[in-house]
Amino acid sequence: MKSLLAFVLWLSSVSYAADVPRAVDLQADGVGALAASQPVIVFYSATYCEYCDAVRAEFFQHLLSDPRYASRIILREVVIDSDYNLTDFSGKRASHRSFAGLNGVQLVPTVRFVDGHGNNLADPMIGVTTMDYYGWYLNKRINRSINQLIGSGEAVNQSSDQS
Repeated sequence: MKSLLAFVLWLSSVSYAADVPRAVDLQADGVGALAASQPVIVFYSATYCEYCDAVRAEFFQHLLSDPRYASRIILREVVIDSDYNLTDFSGKRASHRSFAGLNGVQLVPTVRFVDGHGNNLADPMIGVTTMDYYGWYLNKRINRSINQLIGSGEAVNQSSDQS
């Protein structure tokens, strides 16, 4: 019984990574992004995509937990093989599937970095070539996007260890 109690107490102290919010109202997200000079990062995934699961767990859930990023970006997930409904940046209703198609997304994971109107701020990341450098490329594009919105200079402190 003591071991069960200890396990329950330990389990309650474990900090779980935040889930990536599903895109529901990109128009409202865009308004908030414009007001706060934040980029909207749209993560396109699919239910069958193991690389999407890895990117979500290894990178995006950590970004949402990192105070250097959490208050500086808006992150939303679009599941391209689902019929979840969303409102796009212009206020039109669409399914995740049709929104992805309208945005030319055919390969997942794809990550787009856009402003509050849905305009590109940095080149999209399409697919995964290597997980070893994925975080570095992601960080570079996030910084480029923030800099596009707020001016030049380093947007988020990067590690000095870039060997």
